[in-house]
Amino acid sequence: MRIAFSKWFKGLAVMGAIGALATSIAQAQAPAPATLRLGMLPIVTQAPVFLGQERGFFKEEGLTLEIRMFQGGPEITAAAIGGDIDYGYANPVSPILAFAQGAPVRIIAPSEFADDSIVDGVLARSDGPIKGLRDLVGKRVAVNALKGVLELTVREGVLRTGGDPSKIVFVEAPFPQMGALLAQGRVDAVANVEPFITSMVKAGGAKIIANAFDPIKDGPMGIWFATAKRASDRELLERFRRAIVKSNIYASKNPAEVRRIIQTFTRITPEAAAAIALPAWGDTLPPATVQHQIDMLVHHKFLAKRFNASEILVK
Repeated sequence: MRIAFSKWFKGLAVMGAIGALATSIAQAQAPAPATLRLGMLPIVTQAPVFLGQERGFFKEEGLTLEIRMFQGGPEITAAAIGGDIDYGYANPVSPILAFAQGAPVRIIAPSEFADDSIVDGVLARSDGPIKGLRDLVGKRVAVNALKGVLELTVREGVLRTGGDPSKIVFVEAPFPQMGALLAQGRVDAVANVEPFITSMVKAGGAKIIANAFDPIKDGPMGIWFATAKRASDRELLERFRRAIVKSNIYASKNPAEVRRIIQTFTRITPEAAAAIALPAWGDTLPPATVQHQIDMLVHHKFLAKRFNASEILVK
């Protein structure tokens, strides 16, 4: 009995040692806990982040997110440069223009991309004469920001139809106010986003005349960026990239989940959430698609000088 007990005891000791070793290996392989401060907008395109939190994609990478909501891309860019956030969301134009002006910003990860879904559209009065982009020549068009991505894509869209975009008067206005401006005749057309597109059309006074992002189809509508200093922490950056790509893929494959989650961080109603067009989110950020937008910015004189996309993209 003593011999049997001794063997049994030694067996327990060996098993305990193996268990302890396995635990220490697992702990060594687990990523160190880190907190990331994200600068975001309260809009539909941010759904993957919230879904990724729910699904545990960020937790798998040892990441805790502190989310700060802003009103626009320029504010997020300023917060990133000032060190108030680690990574920020924006359309590609904002960091591209900031980079060209000497700001130390880099594009680090994909968000949504342009496809056939009209998430950003050009609208005119439903009873008016404007039927297409070429009809905007000589007209007043509202955009959310002068020299921003929507002005750029409207200019490019008009140019592709044979019109002269230099003869368009662009007016800056917040997205929620564009419907009233159009109805009152203070502008002839607007470049707006969801959920406002659906609400304008549903109200009966507006019609969609174009997908605002056709000129950058299959290219990024939104990206994640950081300062060069923040992006230099490659280990942390790769953990974020893995988590956000998983989140993007999940959001693209689960539109019902997107429609549910957007009601938790925006003011969108359940009825609007069920009706609006949704974007598609990407898992890659091909340099050629970013270069295309840089070249468009130069062509339309938003940028004075062309540069290579590889200078702003972090591989």
